[in-house]
This record gives sequence, C-alpha cells and structure tokens, in this order.
Amino acid sequence: SNSGGGGWGMATNSKSVLSGKLISSTLIRLPESWRECIVRPDFLGAIFDSYTNIRISFSNDNIGCHPPHHQPHYKTNVRELGHSLLQLLLLLSSVTGSIFESMNQKCAYAKFVLEGSLQILGHAHQDIVRHTNKNSHSNITTTDFDYHEYTGGEIVDACALLARLATNFKCKLLSNLPTTTTTTTITPSSSSTLSSTSTSFTQLLNAIYALGDAILQEDLQECQNVQGNVEDMMGRSWRNEALGHLFDCASTLVEDPWLDHDNDIAAATTTTATNTNTTAQDSTWTMKKNIQQIMSTTLSSLYTSYITCRIRTWTLEERHDLMHPVDEDDEDLDELREGITENEFLEELSLISCIGRLSLQNSIACLVQLWESSCLPHLNQLWDLGGNGTHGSMTPDEAAVLEEARLLVLATTYLMTEDNEGEPPSIPFRIMDALTTNHHHHSQTSGGEDSSSSIGASCTHLIQIVISLSEVQAKLMATRPNDTRLSPLLVTTLLAFLSRWAPAYLIPSSSSLTTTTTPPTLPHEWTSPQAVQSTASFCVELCFHYAVHWPQEGNVQAQSSELLLHLARRGGSISSAIRYCPAFLRLVGLHLVCAGLGHGTSEVGIENALHRARSNYTLQGGGGGGEGDGNRVAVAKVLFGPNGEYLPTLEYAKGYIRLPYKHRSSLFAAMLLILICESSGGGNGNDAESKLMMQSCMEAIRDPFAQLVQALENRIISPSNNSSAREIACLSIALYGAVAHASSEMVTVVALLSSSSGNISSGEERRIIINEFFAPSLPHLSGLMKYFASDLSVCEMLLVLFRDYTERFVNLLDRKGSVALFHSAAELLKAYSDEHCSTSRDIVAKRELGLEEEQSYNDILCAIELLSHLGERDFIDICESDEKGVNDGGNHPNPLDIQKVDVTNIIFFGLEKILPLMTRGLLQYPKLCHQYFSLTGFMIDAYPYRAALLPPNLLSSLLDSLLFGMAHDDASVARSSLKGISGIAREQLQNNCLSGGNGGGGGLGTGLLSIRPNIIDECSSRLLLDVIFRVVIWDRLEYAGMALLPLVAINVQRFGSVIENVTNQLTSLASAPAGTHNLYNNNNNNNNSNGPMLIKKERLQQAFRKLITPEALAKVVTGGCEGRMRRLKFKKDFEVFVRDVHSFLVIQ
Repeated sequence: SNSGGGGWGMATNSKSVLSGKLISSTLIRLPESWRECIVRPDFLGAIFDSYTNIRISFSNDNIGCHPPHHQPHYKTNVRELGHSLLQLLLLLSSVTGSIFESMNQKCAYAKFVLEGSLQILGHAHQDIVRHTNKNSHSNITTTDFDYHEYTGGEIVDACALLARLATNFKCKLLSNLPTTTTTTTITPSSSSTLSSTSTSFTQLLNAIYALGDAILQEDLQECQNVQGNVEDMMGRSWRNEALGHLFDCASTLVEDPWLDHDNDIAAATTTTATNTNTTAQDSTWTMKKNIQQIMSTTLSSLYTSYITCRIRTWTLEERHDLMHPVDEDDEDLDELREGITENEFLEELSLISCIGRLSLQNSIACLVQLWESSCLPHLNQLWDLGGNGTHGSMTPDEAAVLEEARLLVLATTYLMTEDNEGEPPSIPFRIMDALTTNHHHHSQTSGGEDSSSSIGASCTHLIQIVISLSEVQAKLMATRPNDTRLSPLLVTTLLAFLSRWAPAYLIPSSSSLTTTTTPPTLPHEWTSPQAVQSTASFCVELCFHYAVHWPQEGNVQAQSSELLLHLARRGGSISSAIRYCPAFLRLVGLHLVCAGLGHGTSEVGIENALHRARSNYTLQGGGGGGEGDGNRVAVAKVLFGPNGEYLPTLEYAKGYIRLPYKHRSSLFAAMLLILICESSGGGNGNDAESKLMMQSCMEAIRDPFAQLVQALENRIISPSNNSSAREIACLSIALYGAVAHASSEMVTVVALLSSSSGNISSGEERRIIINEFFAPSLPHLSGLMKYFASDLSVCEMLLVLFRDYTERFVNLLDRKGSVALFHSAAELLKAYSDEHCSTSRDIVAKRELGLEEEQSYNDILCAIELLSHLGERDFIDICESDEKGVNDGGNHPNPLDIQKVDVTNIIFFGLEKILPLMTRGLLQYPKLCHQYFSLTGFMIDAYPYRAALLPPNLLSSLLDSLLFGMAHDDASVARSSLKGISGIAREQLQNNCLSGGNGGGGGLGTGLLSIRPNIIDECSSRLLLDVIFRVVIWDRLEYAGMALLPLVAINVQRFGSVIENVTNQLTSLASAPAGTHNLYNNNNNNNNSNGPMLIKKERLQQAFRKLITPEALAKVVTGGCEGRMRRLKFKKDFEVFVRDVHSFLVIQ
C-alpha cells in the first residue's frame, strides 16, 4: 500500500532489477508493530535457506546442464522463485528506522543479513570463475545462453544486495560488526585464505574485490573471443550493471563522512578539552585509520584491475569499429549508442577513482606504468617525431593507440580531480590528506605507506606526462593541422583534464585548503609564481593555437573556451598571469581586428581590416593627434607590444574568423572576464590598462554593429539578398551575448575573491556594460528582428540574447534600464510573432539541417523563457500604469505603450501570440511543456483578470491546455496548470469575467461562456475524472483542492448535476465488460450485478455532500485571516475526502 501507514513504500522497486540500475539510496521504514515478524533470525534464516535450496535445485545436473527447451516450465518457475527471493532479501536489507529497538539489535540484524549475502556472493563468484575458465574460446554453446540469462541476473541481484547494505548500515556499523567464525567462500586470488577470525567487514571487502575482478576478467575474455565486436558480447549488459552496484557499494563505504578526521576535530571543539576526551578521540581516529588501511589493502587492487581490463577492452572495440565501419543508415543509432556507453563508463570511472585514491601511490604507479610501458612509445611511433610525419588514412592499430591514450587521460583526470559541477574545481579530499604534512596523526607511516613528499613527486610525474602530451600534440597540430593521426577527441580530453586540474591545483582556493586541519604541502611545481605563470601561459597558448589552426573542430573549441573560462573564474594571480601572456594579447588583438568580420569575409577584406588596425593603432609613438590618438597609441603598446610583435598575422586572422560564432562568443566571454577582473582590482595587474583594453574590446563590437544598423535603416543594403549583412548580424548578436555572459560571471569571481581582499568590486565595470554598452544597443538589437524575421536562425539568436540578458540583469536595472528592456523585448516579440507564430508554421528548413523536431521549436522555448524572466521582476512600481488603457473603448491595449500600460501586458501579449502553437503534440516535449505551464500557471494565478481579456478562441485554447496539463505525469506541470485553473475560476466567481460584455468586474468581457456555456462544468468534470479520482492525485493534492473549491462555488446547483453525471459515468464504466476499464478497488466485483455499484455511487455522493458545505463555500474569495482559515479547513477536509473515496474508487 502506498497510501496507508503500514506499507513497504517501495513502489520505485516494482520493476525488475535487470531493467536498470537499482536505486541504492531507497530505504524502508517499517512500523514498530512489524518488529516481531521481521527482526527475527529464524525468519531471515528461512529465506536464506529457501534460496540456497532453490539454487541447488536449479544448478542440479538434471536441470541446469540441459538446453532451455528441456523441462522449460519447471526450470523457469524455479528461476523466477529464486529471483523473487533475492528481491525479498533486497527489501529486507533496506529496513531501517524505529523497527530496531536498540543498536545491538540493528547490528545483529545487519550481521545476519551480511553473512547470508556473502554466502550468495560466494556461489556467484564460483559461477563466474568456472564459466571464465571453461570459455577460453569463442564458441557459444547452449549453456552460455543459460548462464547469461539466469546466472547473470542472480549476480546483479547479489551485487545490488551489497550496495543496499552499504547504503543502509554505513561504514560505521558494518566495520564494527562482531568477529565471525564462518569462513567466506570468496577468496581473492592474490591473497591467502582468510582465517576463521576474519570480520564480516573484511569478508565484505574481499567479496567486492574478488567479484569485481572476476567480472572484469570475464568481460575482457569475452571481448577477446569476439575480437572486439560488442554486438556479439552476450553478457556485457548485466556485467556493467553488476559492476555499477559493486562500485556504488565500495564508494559508499570509502566516502563515508564518518571516516573524516575533521568531523572528530569539529566535535572536539564543542566540548571541554580533557585528557580523557583527547585519549578517546585519539583512539577513535586510530580505529578509523585502521579501517581505512584495511580498505586500502583490500580494494586498491580493484582499481588496477579495472583500469587495465577496461583499457584493453575499449582498444579492442576501437580496432574492430575501424575495421568494420557501420552503414550510413545506422550512423545515428551507433553514435547514440556510443554516447550512452561513454556516459556509463564515466560514471564507473568516477566511482572507481574514489576507490583508487585509497592507495594513491599504487593507483598512480598503475597509470604511470601503462603510460610509459605501452602508450607513450606507441604514440611516439605513431606521430613519427623523428621525421616529417605522414598524412595517410588511420589504421585500426593506430586508432587503438589513440583510444588507449584518451582512456589514460580520462583515468588521470578522474583520479586527480573531482567533477564539482556548478562549483569551483577543488582538489579531492584524499589527495589533500595524502599531501598533508606536520600532522601528529601523519607523522608516522605504517604498512609501507609512502611519505607525503613521495606521493607529491608521484602526482607531479603523472601530471607532467599528461601536460607533455598536450604540448607535443599542440606543436604537431600547429605544423601539420591536417594530419589524420592527430585526434581531436584526444585533444578534447586533454583540454578537459586541464580544465579540471589547473584551476584546482594552481594556488588552490581557500575552500579546498580547509578540508584538512593542516595546510597541505603542495609540490613547488604547481604553486610557485613561476609555475603559475608558466602553466597559465601554456593553457592560453593551447587555446590560441586551437582557435586559429582547428577552428572547425567544435568539441575542441568548446573545451578550449571552457578551460580559459575556468581559469578566468579563479581571478587573482591566475587572471593576472593570463592577462600578460603573449598568447592572450594575440587573442585580444584578433578580436579587435576580426570583431566585424563574418564567415564570408574574403582575404582582401581581412587584409583591409589588418591595415586599418595598423593605421588606427599607430606604433610610431605620436602621430601628432589629440587625446584620442594618445589613447590609441597606449592601447597599441599594451596589445601589440612596443614593436608590434603581437599584431595578428593574416593566417591567424583567417583561422580565427572561421570559428563558429558560438565558440567565438564563448572564447571572447572568457577573455573579457579576465579583463573585467583585472580592471576591478581582482588581479595584480594595471587596472587602468585593463579597463582601457576592456572598453576597446566592447567598442570593437559596437562599431560594426552600428554601421550595420545604419545601413539597414537607410536601406543601403537589403538583408534578403546580402549574405554579409546576415553574417555581421549573427556575429554581433553572439558577441553581445558574450559581454552579458562575462559580466554575470564576474559575480562569481567577486564572491570567490572577496574573502581574501576587500578591494574587489565589479560595480563600475557592470555599470559601464549595462548602462553605456547594452542599454543604447537594445532597441537596435530588437530592431534586427524586423529585417531578419524570415530567417529563423537569426530570430532564435536574438531571442536567446534577450532571454539571457533579462535573466542575468533584470533585477539589477534601474527604472530607465527596465523601461528600455521591456520596450525592446516587446518590439522583439511583436516582430517575431508576426512572422513565426501561426498554426501553419513550416519548420522543414530546420529539419533539412539535420536538427531534431524538438530543436526545430527551440525559438518558441526561448520566447517562453524570455516572458518568464520578464515576469520575475515586480515591474508594477517601475512603469506607470494607466488603468484606463485597460478598460477604455472595448479595444485591447497596445502592449508596446509601456509608459501607459502595465508591463504585464507584454507577457500576455506574448502568450496570446504563442498560444496557437501550443498543440498536444508540441506539449509532449518535456522542457517546452514545463516552461509553458510554469509561465501560464504563474501569470494566470497572479493576474487572472488579464487572462480573461484574451479573445474567446485563445482563452478557450488556454483552458484546454490547462486541462491537459493538470493530468500530466510531471507533478510541477500539473501544479502549475491547476494554479491557472484556480485563478480563472476565482476571477469568474468574483467578477463574472467570462460572461461577455463588460462583466461584473468592469473589464472587457470575452464572451467565452457564450461559445462554450458548459466550460465550468467541463473543468469540474475533467478535474474529478482525470485527477481527483486517479492515483496521480497524491503529488498534486493541495492544488487540486484549491482548484475544485472555486469551481464548485461558481454555481453549486450546476455542480450537483456534474456530480450526478460523473457518478453515473463511473457506474457505467464499472459495469462495462471486464478489461475495458479498471475502476473500483474490488477484485471480487460481479459485473452482472449493479448492487455494489449503486452502493458505491451512494457513498461517493455522500462524500461530496460532506465536503461541499455552505460554510466551505461562503468565504472562497475572502481575504484576510478568515479567508485563510476557511481555505485551510477545506484543505484538510479535501484530503479526508480523497482518502475516503480512494478506499473504494480509483481510476487507473
């Protein structure tokens, strides 16, 4: 039961474990009354014994060794019974809460379940080893099908059982279980047999390693047997799933916060320090260190086994894929499959890296050995560093070498860094702990553990290998960019490593340093000023060369700009180091020269731009000009050097302008962020010079854009037959977006640096960007929509720009800036909607570009998001509202007349234009559906009278969409829809706004009731049948009640007819032939008798009479305390009503 108080509450686990990774975080809290049934050894023992007997049964020679068609029913039933018992054990291992009356009872329960689970794992391990030893050839027999179908499922269930035990009982309890006298049946091949006094926790760790290693070895053997053809690997799916559970279990134990010594120190600071307390704390920390040492000794080899087997497996697959390319018709499916596999591999790598950091020295040694013994020699041979290189097609062996290098870079990345998505990169805790010195708990080493200095040297050596590889690859790319043996995928992986490593290890942030009580001694190669300058220069040099030599490699450019942006976010010494890099100055110079050059620019046009740059930024030191000339000379010396050594060359400029606009935008955003940081005092450089550079970069964007706008307004050029105008428009829009991005990122940088310096402020720079750069340009940017309205890609870029600008700055604008934004947004939406918002919209052009159908409607999504962001600010106090503009003359107000009309009209104007497109088919797209209902629900709930002003056909469509959304599977969509229905119902109840004419509220009547007189009854009936009487009600209960109450209050007599019709309809459905509808919760229902149906009909009507009382309807729209109390009472009564009705009635 999901609704009652005594159920298992495991609805999420109703599907088979084999259908996907188990949700290992799901636990069960049973009532205390179940204790006598669940927490008893004989009950648990009976389940384990039953499974053992069943397993003996289906592994018996009379059954298991015959092909599947022998005794199929008996065999299948026995297997299903075994699987059901494992599922029951999985539930029992999830039991937690007050059902345990003491910690001792909980420990005894955990010990019993763990030991039984280890016995099951022992059998599974034996099966894997036996099958691996037997199948050393590629022939597939009948027993292979039997093994993968049944034994594979058993192994997955057993591994899921371990993961659930680790999640439930944690490392603290499992590591302190009493010593067992049972010898485990799982013995790692690399260690001796466990003694009879081994703890259950030690046996658990050995089981994780032994089973994981056996699965990896079997997977590698099968891959070798099929020569890398993944399609012929029968057990790949279940083995990956089993490994996922094992790694989840191990990482849960390893990453348990209880093992963190900082927690003990934090607890000690809250108590009085005494000798007794200190001794107890030291004893506890010693125990934890012993536990970590046990885990390190037992699990460290699992990391080595995983890395070795996975690299060999993936290189075999890469070799096979190049030898047997897929057909063109299957390329999309193959790419999708590879993407899914890659994501699963990265998830595994993240988990196994947590385990690898337990014994950091051994893990690093494993990676270094793979680099130096195999990968690097093969790469040197592949790239032919001693000769001139070759340019032929790539062979399968060469592809395997590059794949091996990529995997080793990934392994290094995940071992040495953590993926803190949305947060600043930081050094993993265990690496920080390993590098910590001068701590009394780390002053002595045991068990052969290397000192922190040795670990630091090993880390430096491993990282230096990757950096050297990046350097070699970049040099080769600069000299022979068309060599097919230079892998863009490898480059992307190398840049991803630098994006995660460099920001974390170069002068680590204060937050990462506080993870240990004593600051770590990081290697001098990472933290010295010379090292910071050298590494930062190297990273920027990479970005520069890839921008000018490989501009069309999208993934490389995306990762390159992300690297520069991650470094820029650090600010401080890193941004200063980047600011004075020659490569950074070259990038800035390229932007200044090419800011007005689109993709279609000829070589002559580029040369002219370079000539103008030389003439504008005179290097002669004077030129006899005024103050403007002096500024240009100063800027020229900063950008291009005293002798012009950093002036862009023709080849560099030709490569730079070939960058896709979105990548030029991202790269420029990072460059501008560095300049903003320096000019605001966040770095160590010259603020005045940086501010001058920042302003010059923005002027380089504004000037070509102003020329384009002037040419369009004066009709000097026509956008319909001038491709260069379109290119400049797209480039300008992208670069304006980069300015907005950089300004918003500065907030993060200021927050990061403010803790260490009080002189950091980006207020002046933001004022310049918003008031002096963006505000004058907004009308011209929105005006581009008039000229390029027929070009959907330009329209989408403009919508994205206004959406992002509004999201980032709407709450920072003053009144003048707000009015300018609202006016420009309204002009933009009007021009856009006139061209694209119609029911007959044609998107064939976008489909021809290879875009998915959902992407073809991305502009609509952007428009909805723009309207949502406009609604995030309370603009009633900003813009003067003239209510006469709403009600006079019977005409709709002009949404563009912002000085007279409340700006909410803009949002409803946009909704009015978008509504014709919102078909059921379009609302099937999750993101678009969520944004649409979030906007409509909020606006109608806040401004219901504005919704009532919509034309009748549009208001009808709006209500239909809300009725569709209230029954949506997404609870947030349903709640938003119900809020919208509630808002319209309250407005009708209060002002009779749907009646036509001027209504009771004095507003413009839409006449909706004249064309759909039963719309209120339809809403009430649909709400009952589609929501309240269905199982979906529980995640939208409150919102459904608040929508039902005003609908009933509009006309109680008509609602009585609705109830009568609904109950008759339900009775008719319940009396229909079996299988046509699942209605009443009555498994013994007799379809030939209407007696039970009439009884339930009477119960339903009685429940409605109890819910809908005059007292409940009296104060529906009343405000104040009395209205709130009435609504709270109805809310409670409605919940009782739903539970009562669902006890005998539910529509599936």
